[in-house]
Amino acid sequence: MAVTHRAGNRELSEYVRRLSRRDFLSLSIAGLASLTIPELIAACGNQTPTGSTTTLGLRYILALTGPSGAAINTGLINGTNLAVKHVNDAGGVADQKGNRFKFDFTKADSTNDPNQGIALLRQAAADPSIIAVGGLIPSNIFVPMVPVGAQVKIPMVASGALSAVAQWNEWVYRVNPVISTGAPVFYKTLVPKLGLHKIAVIYDQTNGAQKGDAEILKSLAPSLGVTVDPYIAFTSPQSDFSGQVAQVKAANPDALVVAAQVGDGITLVNQLHAAGSNPVLLTNSGAFLQGPFWDGTKGSLKGSYTWVQGDIASATGKLKQLTDAYAAAYPGVSLEFGGLNGYDTVQAIVGAISQSTNGSDRSAVRKAMSNLKYTSESGTVLTFKNPPTGDNLTATVQVVQVVGRTQSAPVT
Repeated sequence: MAVTHRAGNRELSEYVRRLSRRDFLSLSIAGLASLTIPELIAACGNQTPTGSTTTLGLRYILALTGPSGAAINTGLINGTNLAVKHVNDAGGVADQKGNRFKFDFTKADSTNDPNQGIALLRQAAADPSIIAVGGLIPSNIFVPMVPVGAQVKIPMVASGALSAVAQWNEWVYRVNPVISTGAPVFYKTLVPKLGLHKIAVIYDQTNGAQKGDAEILKSLAPSLGVTVDPYIAFTSPQSDFSGQVAQVKAANPDALVVAAQVGDGITLVNQLHAAGSNPVLLTNSGAFLQGPFWDGTKGSLKGSYTWVQGDIASATGKLKQLTDAYAAAYPGVSLEFGGLNGYDTVQAIVGAISQSTNGSDRSAVRKAMSNLKYTSESGTVLTFKNPPTGDNLTATVQVVQVVGRTQSAPVT
């Protein structure tokens, strides 16, 4: 006996076609006729029909409160929202079978606490609607979460974490250049360019990225012909840097590396200048280009140096299109490296879905991401080969001088 369907009911036809003979025989013709489409989908194993559009959850876990919170991560969140809008407005992203997917972006506050970050990761993994997690900054919450990603089996894409990862797994990635690649380029460029002979360092020993930055400079110093003095560790958070500032002033270095998160960095720079000490200021990964850092130091960062992924200030091509779109979406605000990392995080997930056999299956998306080569709509080339690591193999580093709030000029 043939089963007939009402004209236009293609979704119903598709699911009937997918029924196995055993499943089909378990349903009476009368019972089949009485089922609604959602009920029939459930009876067929909740499969995604070819050509359908599904909304997938995208959860960011990051500090939204405290000194490394909302003010610092606003740009990253803005960039992510813009990327999600671009994908959704284009009708979503298709996997290899033609199924299309849009995103529902949500955020969860880690409070800069690794244990809270891990709990939120487990919570996200328990929600089958969430395809991946992003954000995952700063490094002190990202690194402890890395092994948990493999336990709960959900793709993780960090949007700016800098610290070294001792043991990677195939569920964890990051889009940005890291300290181990950025710092050597930075110091090898600036030491001869600025004629530096003595560099002071004040670093946060509780943060792997900041500690790593300090250690790289110390190891490079002999080959660069510079002296590192003084070399001072502190424990974050810190409100009084008077002791460290006194040591720097007494040493009279050519430059000072501020290896600190934004909250501590603002305090340190203000107390340094109040004491009348004005060495050239250096920092890693675009920190001086964050609006809150500029505002907190009342613009005294002008003339300082940092390194970033790409030259946003002189953007061309796709990156210029993104900076224009960002300015239109957020009037009066310029795209900075955090916003670019947020945008590229979404694009990494888009690339993996587009190259997967099933965009709603975490394992399929993870498999595609482990061998991904994809050009973001920002122009960033995202290349992963995991194992051995989840780092972006084609991340670029540009040394820049800070010339205004979130504004920079390339150093060549």
